[in-house]
Formats: sequence, structure tokens, C-alpha cells
Amino acid sequence: MAKPFKLQKLTSPSKISIFTILIIVLGINLYLEQWKTPYKVFGSDGLSYYAYLPVTFIYKDIKMSFYQPNDLEIKPKFQDYPKPTISGNYLIPTSMGLAFLISPFFIVSHTIAHITSYEPNGYTLPYVIGILICSLFYLLIGLIFLRKLLLIFFNEIATSITLLSVVLGTNLLYYVSIEPLMAHAFDFSIIAIFLYVNLKWHSKINLKRSILLGLIMGLITLLRPTNVIVILLFLFWGIASWNDFTRKLQLYLRNYHYVLLIIVGFFLVWTPQFLYWKHVTGSYLFYSYGDEAKFFFDNPQFLSVLFSYRKGWLVYTPIMIFSILGIAFSFRKLKSFVLSISLYFTIFVYIMSSWWSWWNGASFGLRGFIDSYSVLSLPFAGCVSYFFTKKKIYKLTLTSILGILIFLNIFQIWQMNNGIINPIAMTKNSFWLSFGKTRIIQDANDELVFPDYAAAQKGIYYTENEITEKERLRRITQNLKTKEDSINFFKNQLSHHYQNLAIIIEKANERNITLEEMLEKDAEWLYKKRLEEITPLRFYSREHYRKSILSDSSKVQLIINKANASSESFDDLLSKEVEKLYRTRIKEFENAEYGTYEYFVHFIVCDSAYSDFIKHKAAKRNLTFERMVELDAKWLSDDFLDK
Repeated sequence: MAKPFKLQKLTSPSKISIFTILIIVLGINLYLEQWKTPYKVFGSDGLSYYAYLPVTFIYKDIKMSFYQPNDLEIKPKFQDYPKPTISGNYLIPTSMGLAFLISPFFIVSHTIAHITSYEPNGYTLPYVIGILICSLFYLLIGLIFLRKLLLIFFNEIATSITLLSVVLGTNLLYYVSIEPLMAHAFDFSIIAIFLYVNLKWHSKINLKRSILLGLIMGLITLLRPTNVIVILLFLFWGIASWNDFTRKLQLYLRNYHYVLLIIVGFFLVWTPQFLYWKHVTGSYLFYSYGDEAKFFFDNPQFLSVLFSYRKGWLVYTPIMIFSILGIAFSFRKLKSFVLSISLYFTIFVYIMSSWWSWWNGASFGLRGFIDSYSVLSLPFAGCVSYFFTKKKIYKLTLTSILGILIFLNIFQIWQMNNGIINPIAMTKNSFWLSFGKTRIIQDANDELVFPDYAAAQKGIYYTENEITEKERLRRITQNLKTKEDSINFFKNQLSHHYQNLAIIIEKANERNITLEEMLEKDAEWLYKKRLEEITPLRFYSREHYRKSILSDSSKVQLIINKANASSESFDDLLSKEVEKLYRTRIKEFENAEYGTYEYFVHFIVCDSAYSDFIKHKAAKRNLTFERMVELDAKWLSDDFLDK
């Protein structure tokens, strides 16, 4: 007799939570229409992780002999990630774990591209959609296993709140929707699977679970090698005392053959990586980042990693404070696992703090911490469970705080996506000036301070070279003396911003012109656009010329005479004269060969009203007219360049 269908199994709070998360992520993707802007999906470090697939299946050249660092056409696809080797080949610096996970979706996308009108180059619409679906798929798998794990220790309510908070209240949401090609969200899911399989292995050791556990640990490490520390969770799982430690050691010794299977499974996953390194570099083991990126274990930036306004984990992901509190609150409930979780997370923070770029490059919050969220979900649920055993006011307070923090996280993701939050250079002033704002605040941007990368690569932080964005722009542009200098500056900026470069390549193809020609056109357009933002409006408005004419009696009389000699009215002739002067000056402006400073010198000298004003200022300050012109032109130039 068939078992009766139980509707409550489909409507459990934790399953509804997973469904809600998927709908929100899908909604973000539909709202952002990521498929229309593939250069956003194929961005940042994700390009390097992904590169194994087009290199293998499309270029069919894993030594990357086709890659030329100065080829602007290929730059958006690989950026500067490939590293030259002494053998003359180019090496993908990141490991290939993410490529393994994406490969089934890539193959389907590649097939679709071949049978449709899309170019099968690895970066067109079918591949973008494949990545978005892939990200959603692995998120679902991770949430399913995390739910199964949490329900072993906690009830439906605590599990549901934890799932919603850990995804919607953290930067994990950003990396499964806006930058889905980064490895962190995938690590979150694979570590969730590992935790569940690890628990099952400890409850009943057998061949299947041992091989599976080894393969999963190998994959986690192949995704991001620093995650090798998940081994600590396996080694110290279930240890709460010295007696537990000795029993655990005996367990490993009794089951040494299963432990060996785990090790074999681990290295089996890494075999393709070893073979790739051997083929490209001549060595089975190779540190692909070179001297440019390293760890400084003697100078960990703990306070900066956790609390700084630049990228402090608990500043931009404050909801995870409850995970840290949960380690204490859930000590009794998770007594057997507190040691392994605490040890793992302490070393995890130490590693994150010791990386030369502790701020994790351009990112929303500290993206590296996403790797630990599956592990931290256990104490998070413990914290929720603790408060839900208290009076109703505690439940209501916790739920309200979590709701506010989830809203804050989603809002700040929106801010990040709209350029209100800077991904690298936030400071205390810029953080609070932009807090809660729905538009870019210029004062906040002026307070941005970019890291000193050269010093950071030596393990030195917060040097005098870390200056505000306003000062940085002033230094960059102070040598732009001519129009040609300015246009070359814009060309350089465009060609080194890979998302912009991808757009320019598309435009060049649409117009059937060379990339260099398109760069020149866009750079010149930017030059004119930036100047026009202030010049016609502030100095050459039609109202300015109208007032200038009406204040000059000889010009007024000339227009009156023209009106008397024709059938046109004074007002019509005045409007024509204003328009003529306005258009003439704009034409002069457009054809000028001046840089910003020279242009403003020219403007001051040629505008009689402004010249009189400068003469008055010069006399008042006991300066020569020429010196006052220099000072005012420099001020106007700096003010313009800041804008």
C-alpha cells in the first residue's frame, strides 16, 4: 500500500526558505538583465578560473601560445591574468576546480552556440546564461545539504532563519547573482556537502563515504588552495576533551585503510592540475602567483580584516556577528564540534589576514570569508536556537535585528552595483557620507583612499602614498597640459578598464572600424563631454551673452538700428545675436587644442568681465595680474578635473 502524501513535507519552513532564496536570486538576475552585459559576468578573478574552459575547448592550446599581453582584442577575455613562464608559455594562475564544476554547463552552452547564430567563443549569450544557471544550481545543491546538516541539530525554525540570514544577509548573495563566476559561492556549496558527508562518515565509516569524502576535500582545495584547512574539521570533528582526542586517534589507526582511501581520493582530484603544471611549466608543483602575491604570516592584519571601513568583514557583513556569538551560546548543543569549528575559523582568519591584499581586491565586503559561511552556519543556528528558547521579547528582538541586517545587506549590494559604495577604497568618512544614500555623493568619493599596492606586495600597509581620491586625481591629471595629453589619458584609462574595453570592441565591430579608431573616438568624446559639463553651462550660457549684450549700450544701439532697418523685432534680433555668440564660442571650445589648465588661462584672458574680476582680486592680494591668472586657472582646472 502506497504511503499517504504529506503536504507538510513540501511546506516545511526550511524548504520554503530555500525556495524564497532561489526566487530572490533569480529576481536579481532578471532585474539586472546580466545576459545583456556579458562583460559584467566575465569579470574580475572569475575570468582566470574560467579561462581553462575556452583555452581547452575553443583555442585548444593550454600553453596559450595565442595570448599576447598587448593585444587589446583579447584583453577582455583574459585580462592580465596569464603569467609568462621561463619556457615561453603562458600559465593560468588560479587552480582549475571551478572549471571542473562549470564544465557541464559550458559544454551545453558551447553546443547551443554552435547550433544557433551565436559565436561559439566562450563569452557570448549562451555561455552567460549557462553561468547564471550554473551558479543557481550549485547554490541550490549547497542549501539542500546545509539544510540536511542543520536539521540534525536544530529545529525547522532555527534552520530556516539561518538559511535566509546566511544567504540574504551576507555578501554571498552578491556573488551568486552579480558576480557568479567567482569561486567563493561554489566553495560555500561544496563545503556544505563536505560537512554533511563528514558527519555521515564519522557516524558510519565505509568505502563509499571514504572515497567521496576524499574527492570532496580535494575539490574544495582545488577550488581555492587556502581551503585545505577544511582538513582540520575532519581531523578534530567530535573532539571535546583529551579522551575524545585519544579515541579519535585510535579510530584513525583502526581504519587506516579508509583514511588512505581519503588521501587517494584527495590527490586524484588534483592529478589534472599537476599534469597541467608539468605540461606548461615543466614542473608538477608550481606556485603560479610568483613574487607579486604572497602571504605575510608575520604581519597579519586582524583588525583591518575584521573592522576596517575599507573592507572589514563585520562592518560590511555585520549579521555574521551572530555566528561568533553562537560559538559560545551553542557550546552545549555543539560541544563535540566547537573545537574543530573554532580552530578552523581562527586559522581561516589568520590566513585571510596574512594575504598581501587582505582587502581581497575589488569586492563587496571580504569575499574570501564566504568560503567559511557553511561552517559558520552551525554556530549561527545555535545562536538563533538559544534566543528562541527565551521569552517572546528575545525572539522578537532577534528576528527584528536579523530582518534589518538582511535589508541593509540587500540595499548595500544595490549601492555597490550602482557605484555608491567603492569596492576598494572606502574610508570612515566615505562610508558614513554614502550610508543610506541612493545616489553617488561627490564628497564621499573625494574621501576615498586607495591602497598602496606596491607597498602591500611587501607586506607594508597604510603608507603615506595612500591618498584621497581627490588628491589622486589631481596628481594624475596635473601633467595634462594639452588636449592631446588629455585624450591620451582617457585612451589609457579605457584600454585598462576591461569592461569598458569590451564595450568598445563591440562598438568597433558594429561600426566596422578598428579598435584603435574606436578608442580614439571615445577618448575624444570623453574629453569634450567632461569639459562641456561645466563650460557651456557655467561660463557660456545663452543668458550670459544676453546680459553681456544688454549691459553694453553700443551693442544695444546696433541691434536697435538693425531692427529699424528690417521687419524683425528687437527681441528676435537679440536672440539671434545671443545664439551666434553662443555657437561661436562653443565652436572655439570644440576646436581648441588646449589642455584644461591652458584652456582656463585662455578663457580668463579673453573674457573682459572675468579679466576685470581677476585684476580686482590681484590688487586686493598684492599679486600681479599674470600670477592671479595662473592661480585662478589652476583652481578652475583642478575643480573641473575633480568633477
